[in-house]
Amino acid sequence: YRSFDGGDSWETLEPGYEGSFYGIVIVPDGSGTYELLAYGLRGNLFRSTDRGESWESLDSGTSVTLTNGTLLSDGTVFLVGQGGTILTRPPNAGFGKTAPATDPAVAAYPGSQSFEPARNSDRRVISGLQEMSNGNVLLVGLGGVRLSAPDGTAIELPADEK
Repeated sequence: YRSFDGGDSWETLEPGYEGSFYGIVIVPDGSGTYELLAYGLRGNLFRSTDRGESWESLDSGTSVTLTNGTLLSDGTVFLVGQGGTILTRPPNAGFGKTAPATDPAVAAYPGSQSFEPARNSDRRVISGLQEMSNGNVLLVGLGGVRLSAPDGTAIELPADEK
């Protein structure tokens, strides 16, 4: 759904997918434009760069449900899900389309759409995440609370801090 009047009225957006979405990550470019990343069931990931007018399917690299996502302060997109799935996309790797460098949307987001899976030996669902002030990410799910680096790699806590 989308609203142009502060939520007084809403219109339905049609991404061309009939499954469930569980969230959206908004990636601003600093100049008033942004990318929308909607994630959900069976690893489905869709992107819009025109405020939801059109959507394109992205290959998330997974077929498991993506349950949560966020934009880290350094610009990394961080998605988590079932089976302990952790996907990251580095800063400034957004729009990823081929166009002249004078196109401000492309200049703001050079690179590809690739999401990288992080190694994660704990295969239990991750249902929530929160960036900490030091840039690390707190992960919450069936495995309890864990700590991750911004690239998705696990950080082992000393035994006295567990």
